[in-house]
Amino acid sequence: MSNAQLVLRRNRHGKLGLGRDEYSVLSLASMLTIHV
Repeated sequence: MSNAQLVLRRNRHGKLGLGRDEYSVLSLASMLTIHV
């Protein structure tokens, strides 16, 4: 859950800065959460 919160916070901070990168991070976080 911590990862998801960090991603959400980053999404708010770098909403205009990054777009596809954040999506990738979200996918990675989801995969990591499922793996762990």
